[in-house]
Amino acid sequence: MNATSYRSVEEASEAFSTAYAPIVVTPPDGSELDIELEASRLGKLLLFRSFTGSGVHFSTVSPFDGYTISIPISGHMRVGLGRADAFVEPARGFVIDAKKVSSLAVGPSTEYTGFSLPRGSVESTYESFTQRPAIGAITFESEVSTELTSTFRSLFGIVFDSLKSGILARNPLALASFEDAILRLLLFSQPHNFSLITNGPARVGLPRDVRRAMSFIDENCRQAISSADVAGDAGVSLRSLQASFATYAGISLYGYLRARRLHGARLDLLSGKAVSVTDAAHSWGFVSLGQFSKLYFRTYGEHPRDTLRRG
Repeated sequence: MNATSYRSVEEASEAFSTAYAPIVVTPPDGSELDIELEASRLGKLLLFRSFTGSGVHFSTVSPFDGYTISIPISGHMRVGLGRADAFVEPARGFVIDAKKVSSLAVGPSTEYTGFSLPRGSVESTYESFTQRPAIGAITFESEVSTELTSTFRSLFGIVFDSLKSGILARNPLALASFEDAILRLLLFSQPHNFSLITNGPARVGLPRDVRRAMSFIDENCRQAISSADVAGDAGVSLRSLQASFATYAGISLYGYLRARRLHGARLDLLSGKAVSVTDAAHSWGFVSLGQFSKLYFRTYGEHPRDTLRRG
C-alpha cells in the first residue's frame, strides 16, 4: 500500500472511483494533472491520503452513500454544498454527507487525509448505542473543531501506519476496535442533529413515560394510532408526555411517530416490499403523496422513487 502518482485523467478517475465511488478527476484550467493517492480499507471504512501539485476538481458520477471526514495537511479546498461553499484550510477538518456535495475543488500543493464512512455503519453504531433506529438522516455540522481535527489526524496516522505494516491484518479484533473507535468518535464528538440523544440525558436513561411511548409507537406505528393513543398507553396526559419528549428525547412526540412511519416506509422501499412509492406511503399512514415525498427528501436527501429504484 504505497502512494501512486497519476498524470492521466482517465487513470486518476479510475483509481479514485475504485477506492471511493464513481468520480471524475480533472485538473484546473486544463493544466497537466499531478495527483497522488494512497488508500486502504479498515473493515467497511476507507482511509485515504492524497497530494496534488496541480490542484484538482472532483465531480461525482454516483455519490458515495455515507460521510467523509477530510483533514487538510497543507493547502486548501473548496466544497460545494448546493447554495453555499465551504472553504477548508489545515487548522480544521470537515465532515460532509457525500450525497450533498455538488463539487470539490482542491488547490495546488494541497495534501489531505481522511476517512469515508458508509451511512449504514454510522447508523448501526448510533442504533447499537441508543437501542433505537435512526429516525431520519444523521446530519453533522460540517466544520470540525481544532481539537477534534488533531485527534482525527493522530488516529489516522496510527491506524494507517498499522495497516501498512500489516499488524492490523493479523489482529482482526484490534482492527474491529479501531473501526468502532472512529465511528464512535464521530458520533459522540462531532455535533449532529441527534446529539441530544447520544450525548445528553438519554445516555443515562429516558424517563419511563417516554420509553413506554417509544415502545408503543415502535410496535404500532403502522396502525392508525394518534398522539392521544400513545399518551393513554403510557399512562400520562398528552400534555405531560409532549413535555417529556421535548425535554428528554430531542424530538416531539408527533415527530417521533412520523419519523418511525417514515423509517418504515423507507425500509419497505429498500426491501422491495413496496411495489410503488404510493404503496409505501399509504401503507404507513401518509395520505398525501406530495407531502410524503417532500418530507422524505428533506429527511433522507433523496426522492422516494430513487430509493425504490435502488431497492
